[in-house]
Amino acid sequence: MSRHSRSLTWPAVAGAARPGRPRLQARISATALAAVVLIAALSGCGQPAEPEVAARFALTQADVDVPDPEAGYPVSMVLLDAADSPVWTDVASVVLSGEDGQEVDVLEYSVERGDTTDHGMLGSLLLTVAPERETTVETLTLNYFDGESTTHRIGSWHFTAGTGVGPPVLEAADGYAAVYSGVGRMTAPLTNVSDADITVGVPALEARVDAVSIDGEPAERGDQVRLAPGEQVEFEFELAAANADFLVVTPRVPVRREDGTEAWVALPSAQLGILNITDEQVEAIALR
Repeated sequence: MSRHSRSLTWPAVAGAARPGRPRLQARISATALAAVVLIAALSGCGQPAEPEVAARFALTQADVDVPDPEAGYPVSMVLLDAADSPVWTDVASVVLSGEDGQEVDVLEYSVERGDTTDHGMLGSLLLTVAPERETTVETLTLNYFDGESTTHRIGSWHFTAGTGVGPPVLEAADGYAAVYSGVGRMTAPLTNVSDADITVGVPALEARVDAVSIDGEPAERGDQVRLAPGEQVEFEFELAAANADFLVVTPRVPVRREDGTEAWVALPSAQLGILNITDEQVEAIALR
């Protein structure tokens, strides 16, 4: 069979909502982001025989800033299992335990079916989580209605609960992409939405950055840009290879106001590598 890609369709983000609390976060609608639809992408191929597999999850390296922990944050985790597995219909609860042993609240969850592959059925576990403080989660436990439980590696999900209140200063500009097909590159167009000049530094990413540019010109980590009200700047990052199937990054931008005060603006989290899942990625998930 020829090489195929399998797409997870995410809503496009054209102009994220104005941040309500800085650290001054710009937000993506939790409802929109959680509405993940898995699209079949196997036209022209016969349906393969269904193998016997146990649920396996893609490994995601995620750095997530949760603007409002009480409202929750949408998370999608790609999984692979047999078409007749109870994972699709019989999950009674989902438990996320942080590195300190403290559970992360799961407000709601659902399991969505997707493509049938040579290694089982591809799907997505959709969660709304409410971390109360900074924590890192590397495994999840699925509890079934029959009393059985299974624990799975999911990579590393680092959650930071947003704190602080302040006026909006900087937000993602129109065209800010929250979803990418690859994991090697992302861009961050930004707009000064305050009524005064501000100085913007190179955003910090919890990912290995090989190179960064400002408005198309090579830049260094310590470089800064002065923006007048309404003025825009675009940062572009080339990212090093990660030991994970997918990346979720939250760019955090250092901002200095005219009065000398400083703040960090958390942009909407960007999902890297999730749009076109290849046969090679499916096979890697299946072999874990």
